[in-house]
Amino acid sequence: MEIVYLVLCHHGSYPYLLLWPDQDYPLIRYALGLPIILSFGFAYIYHRGNLQAKDLEKKLEYIRERLWLPGKSHVDFLAKFLAIGRILYVVVGLGILVVFLWSFPSVRGLCTSTGV
Repeated sequence: MEIVYLVLCHHGSYPYLLLWPDQDYPLIRYALGLPIILSFGFAYIYHRGNLQAKDLEKKLEYIRERLWLPGKSHVDFLAKFLAIGRILYVVVGLGILVVFLWSFPSVRGLCTSTGV
């Protein structure tokens, strides 16, 4: 049992919380705080980047028209990539937040008593 504990703690807190959710380990659950903050922080950065890419597309279109350049700028791909990345980071952040909340025995008891 101690070997399994050492291996799981060496590789991170996620498997430890998912394999033994019924045990109360008050400090290890807070290791999920950093990935939650990073996920939502990156989602915000991607959101801002998406807004800037849309503005950049308008400016490049104006420059293309003024200089009579053929073709179109390919900034629209960047905006789509940033939008998909933003959604991905929000989903990951929400998933880790659910695992974090589920690690509290009071929340777990509340969910099991209501049948969720």
